[in-house]
Amino acid sequence: EKDNTKNKKKLIFYHDILGQYYTNTAKNYSKAMEEYQSILAIDNQNTRAKDILEKLRKAKKQ
Repeated sequence: EKDNTKNKKKLIFYHDILGQYYTNTAKNYSKAMEEYQSILAIDNQNTRAKDILEKLRKAKKQ
């Protein structure tokens, strides 16, 4: 159980880093959204991923 929790935290961290890269450097909002959706697949209560996805959806509409 402890290893599984540790692995989930690492996966969330890495998806977040990639999401930040796609958002801020590559300006690829679709790929960024995929990364944050991956976080929600691991932890559907992750408020950071939810908030960022909402911002990305708004940015894509503009």
